[in-house]
Amino acid sequence: MDIAEKRRLTGTSDPEEDKAEIKRHIAEVEGLIREGYEKWGLRQIKKEKKKAEKRESKEIREKIKERNMESKRLLKMQKEADKEWRRELRKESKEERKRVKEKEKGLKKELKMEKKMEKMKREWKRERRGGSWRTAEDSEQEASIASDCAVFNLRLD
Repeated sequence: MDIAEKRRLTGTSDPEEDKAEIKRHIAEVEGLIREGYEKWGLRQIKKEKKKAEKRESKEIREKIKERNMESKRLLKMQKEADKEWRRELRKESKEERKRVKEKEKGLKKELKMEKKMEKMKREWKRERRGGSWRTAEDSEQEASIASDCAVFNLRLD
C-alpha cells in the first residue's frame, strides 16, 4: 500500500509518522536490494566457479590428450627405430652370407684350377717322356697345353 493511500484512508497527515513510514519503507527496499544483490552475487560466483571448473577440466583433458599423443608418437618412433635396426641387421647378415658364399665359390674355382693345372702338367710330362712320333693332333694338344701353361705361369719341365 502506498503512503498516500494510507493517508487518505486513515485521514491523518502526521508528518512525523509519514517520515517514519517512509524510512521503514526505504529500509525495507534497501534490505530487499541488498538481499537481491547478495543472491545475484552468489549466483554470479556460482556461475563463474562453474565456468572456471569447466575451463580447468577442459585444459586437463587437453593436457592428458597431448601426453597420450606424445607417448603414442614416441612409441611409434621407437617401433620404427626397432624395425630399422632389424632391417639393417638382416641386410648385414645377408651381405655376410653373400661374402662367405663368394669366398667359397672363389676357393672352389681355385681348387678346380689347381686340379686342372696338375692334370695338364702330368699330360705334358707324359708326352715329353714318351718320345713317340707326334702327329698333327699331338702337336695341337701340346700347343694347347703350352698356351695354358703360359696363361697360368707354369714352367714346362
